[in-house]
Amino acid sequence: MIRMPGIIEVRDLNVATDRQQILSNVHLTIKENAVNTIVGPSGSGKSTLIRTFNRLTELYPKLRQNGQVLFHGKDVRDYRVISLRRRIGLVFQKPNPFPASIYDNVAFGPKLHMKLTRTKLDEIVHDSLVSAGLYDEVKHLLDKSALELSGGQQQRLCIARALAVQPEVLMMDEPTSSLDPIAKGKIEDLMMELRNQYTVVLVTHDMGQANRVSDSIDLLYNGRIVDYDKAEVMKMPEFEQAKHFVMKLAK
Repeated sequence: MIRMPGIIEVRDLNVATDRQQILSNVHLTIKENAVNTIVGPSGSGKSTLIRTFNRLTELYPKLRQNGQVLFHGKDVRDYRVISLRRRIGLVFQKPNPFPASIYDNVAFGPKLHMKLTRTKLDEIVHDSLVSAGLYDEVKHLLDKSALELSGGQQQRLCIARALAVQPEVLMMDEPTSSLDPIAKGKIEDLMMELRNQYTVVLVTHDMGQANRVSDSIDLLYNGRIVDYDKAEVMKMPEFEQAKHFVMKLAK
């Protein structure tokens, strides 16, 4: 299957430690203004893969990496790392708000990266909270500690914090795994809205979620991208767990 160039292109990517091969010969295309979902069982290398997109893997000195990750056709290693991580943001599995006010959580990145008037900063905080679907719930509580919010609200606050620095790509690593069904539904609705303005990369092992929100789905199994459209995959006994995911994707 021929794939059109994407905003991020992964070519023959390998990541390993001295003891373990984590990713093997990965080829992947991330489409612009879409929800690009990477699914697979726990331990398949999903989180490691997306961390190569903005060079977070460099924070782990025991990891060895070769191959290419291209952002707008340029190797990510050729970008200034601070600029790259602003343009390709990451929301983690568990909400991690700072022990500060709601306002200061969202304003943190813009204050760090931009020279802004208070009026412009207020505008960014407002717009980011609106984009994250949280503003109406907290508009009178901006001085309140972010730690007093519910788990679902904290996760949407972390999304607002990521959006405040105006990224092009927003990566979400199992963003709803610790949330109740109502909060989970709000995040899923939000992801589908965000793709109109951003490129979203979702990592999940929740097949129902993948089918509900995704424009494209790639299956990562034992560090390799599996083309689940091929009938031969279904016949290979070593892909028993992968076949389980394939059957769920087909529903």
